[in-house]
Amino acid sequence: MKEIRHAAVVAVVAAAATLMPFAVHAHAPSMQECAEGSDFIRNAALARDEGMPERQFVAQFQADVQALQRLPAELRWFVQDKDDEAFLLAAVQDVFQKPKPAAVHHAQFAVACARRVDEGPGNGVRI
Repeated sequence: MKEIRHAAVVAVVAAAATLMPFAVHAHAPSMQECAEGSDFIRNAALARDEGMPERQFVAQFQADVQALQRLPAELRWFVQDKDDEAFLLAAVQDVFQKPKPAAVHHAQFAVACARRVDEGPGNGVRI
């Protein structure tokens, strides 16, 4: 269980290594970011399966986002604006509030994220 939690925290930090400024311009994710985001969501589901409560996971996610806001935008991963943050947070909440196998959450996020790539930033695509 410690390994899964550690992996979840590492994923949050990695997912945050480019995580977010509250940028003026909307960010369109790359396919690489979608793949990494999908892995993050899968890890969230694995952490859930190991007993991590939603409140704890979301609190860590928000703390990581806040810490990453101090980094230059080009050093952040995925969550570079409020739309990105809302998109990823909605997927995290879905993991805990509508539990499915980790692989299903992974695939759903990948599809929704790919739509964001195709449709561009700020398109409102939700999981």
